[in-house]
Amino acid sequence: MRGEDLVNAARQREREYNYRRFRLSHFQWDPMPGPRPGERVEEFSIRRLDGGELRLSQLAGRPLVIEAGSYTCPQFVANVERMGALQRRFPEVDFLVLYSREAHPGGRIGPHKSLDAKLELARRARQVQGDGRTYLVDELDGRLNLALGGMPNAVYVLDGTARVVYRSLFTWPPEVADVLAELAAGTARPRNGYGFVPAVRHLVPVFLRGGWRAVWDFAVAMPGTMQFHLRMLRVQREWRREASAGPDGVPEMA
Repeated sequence: MRGEDLVNAARQREREYNYRRFRLSHFQWDPMPGPRPGERVEEFSIRRLDGGELRLSQLAGRPLVIEAGSYTCPQFVANVERMGALQRRFPEVDFLVLYSREAHPGGRIGPHKSLDAKLELARRARQVQGDGRTYLVDELDGRLNLALGGMPNAVYVLDGTARVVYRSLFTWPPEVADVLAELAAGTARPRNGYGFVPAVRHLVPVFLRGGWRAVWDFAVAMPGTMQFHLRMLRVQREWRREASAGPDGVPEMA
């Protein structure tokens, strides 16, 4: 491809990743892409809020929690205080926030159009929410977020060798706490999770950070969203039955 074609292709990927309107079709969860439990996350390099770079290998030897989030994601916002409590409870673990795309963009806060703007919004999110975790800002095309499944509030727990001990489509702090306690005790077994409690109290206030269009888009998507969560609750029961049967095999996130 010519240089101009490469640039145009890159810009197209950025536009597709940073959608203008929330739609369920923007996400793949059947099955969830990305490293599966028991597999290792490949080396990556990503920006810190100060503009510097962080490599995964720099954190070798310590367990790691990576949570995806954004300023317009109610599930992420609802978790901030509880994830902060976990950070204090497990000081031997590094807690990272992967700032991805705006989950519910609108007229006030829309899709990211420049890396500088994305960095500034990530700084704003960390400050407004009083979040003490380390924020990392993904590229405009969302390459790390997509490599880890592409969901707006997915979470991964890695051991000190970057092996996936736990991953979930959404972050539920009590489930993360159980995994970290097992990891500290040496009894953790790689597994999928699906801990989800709707952030009802945060929905409208956080949607309005994006704008009224974000509220409307979520309302339109509500029937499909409810069907998805009901299906995932059934899948979760299957995972638990398989987990109780013995250590052989890791259930698919599908």
